[in-house]
Amino acid sequence: MATVSEQKMDWAYIVDQLSILRRGYPVRAAQAVLDDAEHYERLLTEFERISADADELADSMLHLHAMHLLAEKRDSRAFRPLLRIAALPDEALEVALGDHLTESMARCVAAVCDDENLIREFIENRQNATWARYIMVEALVKRVFAGDAPAEPLLVWLEDLGNRTLAWLTEQEVTVDCEGDELLMDALAGAIAEIGRLEHLAIIQRWWDADCLDPQTAGLDWYTDELNRSWEERLARFRHYRRAYVPDAIGEMQTWYCFSERFHDEQARRNALRHNSGADGSFVRESPKPGRNDPCPCGSGKKYKKCCAA
Repeated sequence: MATVSEQKMDWAYIVDQLSILRRGYPVRAAQAVLDDAEHYERLLTEFERISADADELADSMLHLHAMHLLAEKRDSRAFRPLLRIAALPDEALEVALGDHLTESMARCVAAVCDDENLIREFIENRQNATWARYIMVEALVKRVFAGDAPAEPLLVWLEDLGNRTLAWLTEQEVTVDCEGDELLMDALAGAIAEIGRLEHLAIIQRWWDADCLDPQTAGLDWYTDELNRSWEERLARFRHYRRAYVPDAIGEMQTWYCFSERFHDEQARRNALRHNSGADGSFVRESPKPGRNDPCPCGSGKKYKKCCAA
């Protein structure tokens, strides 16, 4: 007779484990998805469905597990659902991904991409969220460092888009919000510095002289130093400090702060204080209650409604 550990895990149980924040990462449920082809296909189907439902993206963690597990397998079927999520409006995108927008979205997109033109179209679309466009530039660069895409065609496109963006910026009235494209210029210049050659410094110099690069993001000396490095040095440094893709999704997700004992212990203490009352039985609040869309006071970086208020 099969033991509990040998029995096939129930799909409803897996969904429950991967949807709700709990103390400790649900390793067995996540591993069951990777080990069982039927469960894996179900997760992919769920990810495709959820990617089009902003409300469910706001209320569940399933898509966060899915995007990393599918990225580990480099499953290109996850590419378009990821783009759908990235195309959410600013606030909905922040609620759906939180810190994962800047910490791992680029790696997940790069890992499953089967058409870089779709990423380029996404970046060029000014309707998309500012930081989503920024991290998509990172995704293209990661594919170069991973050896899955050549640098030269990307460099040509980066220069062309930068020149077109610069022309657009110079044409705008002062009342037009250009923050998204101004930040994009920094992303494009940074990408050129990462994968370009010293001859590309003239491009960055031109954008710098046009006052379209933020000196607080990087100075001209930094761009110069980066472009002076050999490709071997850049590649070695990238491999040492960064990951191109998601080689171990479960191992990575286990390190998330929201699954740690400390996070849940702190949450339990806050809950106890929240229900503590004064001598007359009335609740005593030492500071104003955070709004549901405010940063969580625990310091996790998530919104209050997606963290301690969950």
